[in-house]
Amino acid sequence: MFSKIIISGDILRPFPGDAFYQSATKKNIRWLHALLKYPLQQCNMQVSTLAWDEDLGCNNNFFDTPELYQQMGMPLNCDSWARIVSSDDVPEALLEKLREQVNQALVIGYEMPAVITNALKMLGTPFIDILLHPLRFYLTWYFRFVLTLHITVKNLKVSPSTLN
Repeated sequence: MFSKIIISGDILRPFPGDAFYQSATKKNIRWLHALLKYPLQQCNMQVSTLAWDEDLGCNNNFFDTPELYQQMGMPLNCDSWARIVSSDDVPEALLEKLREQVNQALVIGYEMPAVITNALKMLGTPFIDILLHPLRFYLTWYFRFVLTLHITVKNLKVSPSTLN
């Protein structure tokens, strides 16, 4: 099934910085990793990230998004990102870059676009995609989970006292 867990997100999305483009989602990936790392390690699972984030420490995987855009012959900008994520096709270059990094992994992602989840499906990689539900503007946050795994959850209850 899987021997490791990788925390990721929309690793393709650029954000215009002062002098160059940078990852628009590295903070989301860091947040999700910080939230899930400890409980998942208690299950004796190796937990790492896959992110376009040069500042990640060891046991994390760097995804070279600028190189991917170059391989696809596209400029690194928001217009190219929009074309990639709105396409029905998964670029071969994306499949090749993901293949080795997600081998034998369960990917837990935060708001991954369809092009990434479709690539994971094509590679046979199980994933859980966590998305903020449109009801997020209420006082309580609601999340939507998209799974490729068959998981049975019995009596899952979370209360504020459980989180303390």
